[in-house]
Amino acid sequence: MAKLKVKGTPLLVQIVGADGEPVARASLSVIQSSAPFPEIALLANARGIISLRLPAGRFTLRATAADGRSGEVTLASLPPEHTVVEIVVR
Repeated sequence: MAKLKVKGTPLLVQIVGADGEPVARASLSVIQSSAPFPEIALLANARGIISLRLPAGRFTLRATAADGRSGEVTLASLPPEHTVVEIVVR
């Protein structure tokens, strides 16, 4: 399996439902970006967590649960240190 190699800010995305509980196996896609980023979907682990790196720029991330619920967040000007972002799927 090939590894996605992107230089940039380390990012942890926590995907949760409206009840605050983790959403296992949700997918995450970058739907808009101001910098090049591969068009792929990442899959959350059993705790609803995805780890990735984003280069400098502005990004809109969409999380989608297996049952179709979704949520989005837009990120800009990420600090160079590790960042944690929560996306609520409704």
